[in-house]
Amino acid sequence: MLIGCPFSDHKFLLGSFSELKINDNILLSIDKCCPLKKIKDRNDQKCPWFDSELRTLRNYRDFCYHNYLNCKDSINLNDYREARSAVLALHLL
Repeated sequence: MLIGCPFSDHKFLLGSFSELKINDNILLSIDKCCPLKKIKDRNDQKCPWFDSELRTLRNYRDFCYHNYLNCKDSINLNDYREARSAVLALHLL
């Protein structure tokens, strides 16, 4: 037996499960009020050229950039420039 909630669009399934036996009617009722969602499989290969080496260099470039922002000296600036040129060189191959 399905009972609708007066405050929302939820429906509640009432019944006794004294025998712990689930029959087809109960399963159909559950499927009717709570259908399974279909989830599309995500394709992680949107950028197949973006491999782990390029991802590691990008993370290192960002790390160097934040170091330069925190402490603006020539050493951090040179590290950032080298990391940036390495990412660009590998990305443009």
